Amino acid sequence: MSRREIGGVAAVVIVLILGMVIDGRDGLMKVGIALAAALVLYLIGANTVAGFAGIPPTNNPDEEDLEMVDYGFRCGVCGAIVHMTLAPTGEVPNAPRHCREPMDPLVTSGDGSDDDPWWMRESE
Repeated sequence: MSRREIGGVAAVVIVLILGMVIDGRDGLMKVGIALAAALVLYLIGANTVAGFAGIPPTNNPDEEDLEMVDYGFRCGVCGAIVHMTLAPTGEVPNAPRHCREPMDPLVTSGDGSDDDPWWMRESE
């Protein structure tokens, strides 16, 4: 057993002894029931949280189905900008939503001759 396990067992034994000393046999029973209930609640919560971590992402496209794009979108409410560099082949994606509103498409400033997205190009 590791030190952590030994410490946990020692803490449970000390709590049970204190319960028995404070209230006799009834105190021991109350503390035992409380510890069992706490353990059950902990295990249910830990399994629930672990279950969330095991859900794989859905609807991931294959890399062969993606193409390099140069789309920019700006939020009309707060001004946040999103740059999209990959999109499904042959599809123009819908504008993402931000601040609960669809974002406005940005006009690219480059002539399309460079491979770099327009926000990475040096201004002239």
